[in-house]
Amino acid sequence: MHSSEIVEFLIASDLPYQYLLPDTEEEVEYLGAARLRGGAYLPCVAFRDQEEYLRKALQYLEKLRRQFGRGAQPYQSTLEFYINGGRDAKVFFYDIASIEKSVHAIPPTIYNQLDGPTGRSNGMCFVTEMKDGKCFAYHDKILMESFWDMPSGYSGEDIAKLWTHSYLSKSGEIIPHGEGDADIPDDAYLAYCADHANELGAVPHFVCLVEQLSATFKKRKK
Repeated sequence: MHSSEIVEFLIASDLPYQYLLPDTEEEVEYLGAARLRGGAYLPCVAFRDQEEYLRKALQYLEKLRRQFGRGAQPYQSTLEFYINGGRDAKVFFYDIASIEKSVHAIPPTIYNQLDGPTGRSNGMCFVTEMKDGKCFAYHDKILMESFWDMPSGYSGEDIAKLWTHSYLSKSGEIIPHGEGDADIPDDAYLAYCADHANELGAVPHFVCLVEQLSATFKKRKK
């Protein structure tokens, strides 16, 4: 698919989207899955604006250049970081054959109930309640990720409610952080994980950069 085709598809679709800068509603990100031209399937792909990505990278590099100089280690290591693709694995738009919903994407109307680091070592801890009434616990060291594990047979669209700052006790009770066995010191973290191995976490994902996504989104959605 061409970059412009992907942008048109995303904006016309019902795929979930969120703002990377929620306070200003800037930098829209669409969450989906992709089938590549060779047949490979990527279950988690975040579609982001190429211009915004480059602008932020250049802005940060310029800040480091002024502070340390181009030959300094902080500048060189950051430049190498961006040249190698940054933190996220990338998939090029021209390798994508089709786009569909991802079962791992939590709808923004639900996900926006999270309000920052919660629980052990400032990780992300919350509980999801599904439309059928079943509850599942989540925890991950990676904060504010876009894609999360889903129990077998469920997708993000099956989530009815999200309990932030909460854990799920062994008996299935939702416990706010700081009460009962939820108040866990950092040195007991590994032991706690052994007892709560059924907790779900964030899912690695690919990022696809496309041109004019944020600008086109603003024109169509406003």
